[in-house]
Formats: sequence, C-alpha cells, structure tokens
Amino acid sequence: LNRDDYINIEEEKRHRQIPYIFIFLLWKGDAPEIAGELVRVIRESETIDVVEGSPEPFCKIDNMESTPSLSPGEWLSYIHHAKYVITNSFHCLSLSTIYGKDVFVVPCSDSNIERLEEHCRIFGIESRFIHSCDMVSLGTDYRIDNNSVESIRDHVARCGKAYLTTSIG
Repeated sequence: LNRDDYINIEEEKRHRQIPYIFIFLLWKGDAPEIAGELVRVIRESETIDVVEGSPEPFCKIDNMESTPSLSPGEWLSYIHHAKYVITNSFHCLSLSTIYGKDVFVVPCSDSNIERLEEHCRIFGIESRFIHSCDMVSLGTDYRIDNNSVESIRDHVARCGKAYLTTSIG
C-alpha cells in the first residue's frame, strides 16, 4: 500500500493545532528512558506536545497525553499528523517511513532489533536507531531526508513487485 491508501484508512480524530511527538512502544526495557531523553532534547529547541499511544503507558513524561486504546484508523492518523515519532515497533517504523515522519527507533532487548536495524539501514536512517541515552543528540541537522527515503522505498517496492510477478508467473 502507498501513503494515500493508508490515509484513506485513517479515522478522523481531533487534530492538534500544536505539533506533537507520538510515542508508540510495544516493549519496555530501556525504551521509556530513551524516549524521555529524546523528548527532553526536542523540547529544548521547540514547544511540542507529547502523545503516547502505546498499548500500555510506559513513559513518565511531563504534560503527556496517554491514548492506550486506539483503533487502527486512529493509530494511523496519530502517526500521520505527528511531527516526530518515537517507537520500537516495526510496523510503526514502517508507517512512519511511508508517511515521511522524523522517526526515532528506541529498541529494547525484547524486540526484534535485527528487523528494526535492517529497516533503518535500507532507508539510510541508521542515525535514528538510538540504543542508549548517551546517543541522544539531535544537533542542528535532525531531519530525515524524506526525498531520499521515498526514492529508496519506491525502488524497494518496484523490486518486490518484480520478484512477485516473476515468482507467481
């Protein structure tokens, strides 16, 4: 599916006028601490809200809204309208890439680290894979080159379609 297909699935939700960080964590480990540090660093340079859509609220961040029971359409909408996404979910990472979000991956020992790392490597966003609080430093250039990511995504999709066409006949 492409970006427009996912947008059509989204459920309308009240959209914030103020930019926000969307946090979606499936596993705990060190991820909540690293997510908190990322939020702190981002908030040093801009005023921004935080919404946690994790199934269980893991993070303890000041002025954070928790929305643990999102429908799939609401979840897509929160990712789509976020300024930043912090996650350790492969699906959230993939959708953040499709939507062109500035995404950070905060893995933990319980998650599928190899799959997350491989996704970041393929799309040239390895610097967004944050293993520890020591790695949190946004500096002045913290935007993902979404044109490059989209070009890579289109290439990977074409290769995948060609493979399926050849395999299926």
